[in-house]
Amino acid sequence: MPKGQYKPPQSGEAPEGLKEILASTYISCREKNPGEIKSRKRKCAKIAWGAAKKKYRKCKCGKWVLIKQMKAKKRRKMHCPDCGEWV
Repeated sequence: MPKGQYKPPQSGEAPEGLKEILASTYISCREKNPGEIKSRKRKCAKIAWGAAKKKYRKCKCGKWVLIKQMKAKKRRKMHCPDCGEWV
């Protein structure tokens, strides 16, 4: 596949910021690991989702929320501004 023609993993109804992180990280990884081998695709998808989950969390209501917008209770529990649930 030509350089820059890689499709990032599906993200459903995720916010644009998350989609941009997924796309840029996945494409960068695929350019460093070219080829159509499934293990390489899977590895790059995991790396891309890992990068996205550092910035966003999926709330119990199903929405992806930017971590900076959430209020932290302790280290890991965060309060969703949309539904009020703890994530």
